[in-house]
Amino acid sequence: CLSVGLAFSNTVSQEYDIQVVVQDYIPTTTGPYLFENFQDAIIYTESGKSQQQVKANLHLEYCTLQYLEGDKIIQVEPHDILKVVMNGETFIYMNGELVQLIGVEAGNAIVKRVKVNVSSLIVSSGSGAYGMGTDVSASKKVRSLQISGITNMTYSQMKVEQNEGKELSLDIEFFFLLNDGKEIIKATKREVEKSLGDNGKTKLKAFLKQNKIKWKEEASLIKLLEFFYQ
Repeated sequence: CLSVGLAFSNTVSQEYDIQVVVQDYIPTTTGPYLFENFQDAIIYTESGKSQQQVKANLHLEYCTLQYLEGDKIIQVEPHDILKVVMNGETFIYMNGELVQLIGVEAGNAIVKRVKVNVSSLIVSSGSGAYGMGTDVSASKKVRSLQISGITNMTYSQMKVEQNEGKELSLDIEFFFLLNDGKEIIKATKREVEKSLGDNGKTKLKAFLKQNKIKWKEEASLIKLLEFFYQ
């Protein structure tokens, strides 16, 4: 389910920094996180009344929040979370995956999902990492996997080994969340057109031409939110 309705209304209108990763850092198989270090974060519950301050990061295989409890890395259960504010950015859960909220307009939003390209981790020779077969090696190559909510490594261990892994290939995709998150549309021309009737397609064509929309540019996608408000 989506945890976006109240998150929309509680998000202060602002000019968003649309770059998710503004740092000289490359995620690796031994450090599969959005940020190089765990960041100060505030977790807001569904009710919006409870807040928890933690050191947290976004795990890029699961697209979920992990936080520190002492030296343990704990994986969060998403169903209780309204939103997370981390490193100056707002994140919400979309179908169980933590995504960055980069634009909001009248109950509609544009989000960005950064996720490990799992297919890039598969070893074509049939022999995976540490002698494992390829059917399991793709996930086992990425460290900090969930085991009953507690990951399989400590934070201090992860930091020592963080730069020893291979550079991760990441998939970056955008989605429109419409009607307070009740409708999800992948932010591509094809998918947006599929969601519209003939009249809507005509209006979209005019909007794209007038505003010189480029589908792979974040600023253009944020501008496109205005189309859904017409």
